[in-house]
Amino acid sequence: MSEALCAQQISVHVRDADANRPLSRVLVNARREADTVDVFGLTNAAGEALLRLPAEGRWSVAVRRIGLAPERRAPVFVRIGESVTARFTLRAAPFQLPGARVVAASGSCPGTDGGVMRVSALWDQVTLALQGSALAADEGAGSTVLRSVASDRELDLDLRVLSETPLQVRRGVGRPYAALHPDSLVLHGYVRSDADRTLQYFAPDERSLLSESFLRTHCFDTPPRDAEPGVAELRFRPAPTRRAPDVAGSAFVDAATGALQRISFRFVNADSLFPSGTKHAGGEVRFDRLPDDTWYVAAWSIRMPRMLRVTWSRVPRLTGYHEVAGAVDTLATNTTAVVTVTRTAAPPRAALNATKPGGAPPNALPTGDKVIVGGKLIVETTTAAARRRREWRTEFAARRQAGVGVFVDSTELAVGQPVLQRLALVRPIRLFVVPADVPPPPRDDDPDLADSWVAGAVVPVMPVVSGGEPGADCLVKLFLDGERTTSTRMHALSSDALAALEFYQRPRDVPDGYRRGGNRCGTVLLWSREHH
Repeated sequence: MSEALCAQQISVHVRDADANRPLSRVLVNARREADTVDVFGLTNAAGEALLRLPAEGRWSVAVRRIGLAPERRAPVFVRIGESVTARFTLRAAPFQLPGARVVAASGSCPGTDGGVMRVSALWDQVTLALQGSALAADEGAGSTVLRSVASDRELDLDLRVLSETPLQVRRGVGRPYAALHPDSLVLHGYVRSDADRTLQYFAPDERSLLSESFLRTHCFDTPPRDAEPGVAELRFRPAPTRRAPDVAGSAFVDAATGALQRISFRFVNADSLFPSGTKHAGGEVRFDRLPDDTWYVAAWSIRMPRMLRVTWSRVPRLTGYHEVAGAVDTLATNTTAVVTVTRTAAPPRAALNATKPGGAPPNALPTGDKVIVGGKLIVETTTAAARRRREWRTEFAARRQAGVGVFVDSTELAVGQPVLQRLALVRPIRLFVVPADVPPPPRDDDPDLADSWVAGAVVPVMPVVSGGEPGADCLVKLFLDGERTTSTRMHALSSDALAALEFYQRPRDVPDGYRRGGNRCGTVLLWSREHH
């Protein structure tokens, strides 16, 4: 399109009728009558917004802000290259929410004869906040910079935190996360399976919830009564004809002011990918307004089910959830900061059932043929193991120089951190709680693995690399000072007692002497400190 065709515009000016002052952060919308093309903008501190129109035609302008009566002007014809001015004065107006329960009928959605007043009123308030948040994130302008803190967590079936990896979101402007294109979500769904059966989960953002494709494929209604006093609920769900994995949930609006508080969702239509009883799979987005009435995402979360498909059982089990969550914790004034997300190696804040060191940090002390940590027996050693303890440093240095595997020495071992939590920072290792309804592996197959398989135990697992069911998980093999050990014994071991650790994901990379049972689930070599 030529520059001349893009030159037509509408200059909108908005003032407060009572205080006679400019109104900022007012949502301005120009719509072309012929094909319902919309152009949106937010007024600046001077109460002005410039809407650049894609083509000539009859355009109507509307302005909205929570707490003020909306106003729409009759359409005016804007010619190519023409600039038109529209002035508005807005007055305070209390939010009025219809009380009747109605269902919105759209396409294949069921409807009633009661009308759609309550649904329409709530959806109007929801779109006002969503559109304002989307525009503010796109602009990335203004004096307010949001500082967010995010984390990557492993949760059990009751959403208790097992491990947590901090994700640092530095100060900046713009949205903290973004979903895929709305049309892609409608076509391929919100949950997808890769060729190796790895599931990918996608959360809706402002654009997807406001899109025509979302409205076309979802039904809206309100419950008979509000679950929370003073908070109105607008529910959405996929249309009955939808078969792709989708989202259903609710938007919660302050019944007195009309302000959007939060949107919660859950994954549906995904029974073929994970059990329908996975009730916590979903997420939530919370919204808030800054002092200048700018809408922003104040907190967000997405929870994905963790399915265990062990090598000796073909039936997958739900063992917990993987959650990525974040929240804005402070506000600052800085217009030059940029949002970046990085994974840090800081120790998790959630503790496992590990022995906490008291007083001086516990150290592994060789006493005869035993290794003692904090006064507790960790593992019996043999003469061969004692020899390995003396020789491991040379072997460790040589293997690290070869560049095969992951190597962590004392400079990266956090003081007082449980060893299992440190292992969870090594990808793709993760921790999970052994469920009571999954049988242990046959002892003839792997006796050490069978010993670790105790209901309620926290153990390290990773996807099978080769020779097993695609997408299955199995326990990581652990060696302490050259001797095979179990994760149960690791609960009492602190990183203070370790001098180094090695991790090998592929079976062919495992050093000679440690290749036992195929090593399909990865192998970790732990080396304790030596004191003379």
